Amino acid sequence: MSLYAVLLDTMSIQRYIFSTNRLKENLGASYLVEDIYEGVLEDVLKELFPDMEKDYLNHWRKEPEVMPSIDKDRPFEIGYIGGGNALLFFKEVEKAEAFLKKWTARLLVTAPGITPASAIGRCNIKNANDPAVKDFIKNLFKSLAENKNRFIPQTIIPRHGITAECPHTGYSMEVWCEKLPKEEQKYISSVSSAKIEAAERAKNKHLRILKESGLDNKYTFTDELDKLGQQRGEESHIAIVHIDGNDMNKRFKAMETLFDTRRLSK
Repeated sequence: MSLYAVLLDTMSIQRYIFSTNRLKENLGASYLVEDIYEGVLEDVLKELFPDMEKDYLNHWRKEPEVMPSIDKDRPFEIGYIGGGNALLFFKEVEKAEAFLKKWTARLLVTAPGITPASAIGRCNIKNANDPAVKDFIKNLFKSLAENKNRFIPQTIIPRHGITAECPHTGYSMEVWCEKLPKEEQKYISSVSSAKIEAAERAKNKHLRILKESGLDNKYTFTDELDKLGQQRGEESHIAIVHIDGNDMNKRFKAMETLFDTRRLSK
C-alpha cells in the first residue's frame, strides 16, 4: 500500500537549551524540546483528525507489529518517535502537507527559536515487518539532510540596529516578562519568554512526579542554584550527570524493519 511518510527533526537542540547560563531557562527550554514530539504533535494531529481515539497515538508502542493505516484502514499513524526524530505515515499527501504546515506554525508560537527540519516521501510498505522500509527510511534521512543544507527557516524575529537587545539571548526585546522577580521585570526576547513560561510547567511536572513517588517530603527541585541548601561560609559542590546519545541516528538507520525500529525507540 502507498503511504506518505513525514520525517521530523529539530536542529541545534543543545545550542537552544544552553544558549543562556540561567538554570530556569535551561529547564524551560528542555521542557519545550520534549514537548515537540508530545504535546505539540498531539494537538496538531487532533486538529487534523478530531475523531481520533484518545489513546491512539500510543499504538506504536503497545502494538509495534501492527500498522493501523494498513491493517485497520486508519488515515494516519505514528511510525516511531525516538533518536531525536519522529516518523509519521499518512494515507493522503494533502494531510501530510497540512500536518507539516500546522506543526511548524505551532512551534513558531509555542517554542520560538527551535529550528525544525522535515522530509516527505512516498513509500510502498506491506506491514511493519516489511524489509523494504529500511532502504526507504535511509533515503528519507538523505532527503532530510539535503533539506537541512538547502534551507534553514527563520524562527525568531530578526534583530535590527534600532531595536534593544535582550540581555538573556542577544535577540530583540519583544515581550514584557511578568514571570521574572518584580525588581527584574523587563522586556526580553520571545525566545527567553517562552523558556521562562515553560520552566514553571516543567517544575510542576517534576514536583508531581516526586509526589506520586512519595518522595515530596524529602526532596524537591530548584531552578535557582543559590537556593540549593548550602550554608554561608561553607564550601558547596554541584554534581552534574550528563547522559548523551551520540550517533543514535546510526542505530535507527541500521534497523531492518519498522517493527525493529519501534522496539529500539521504546
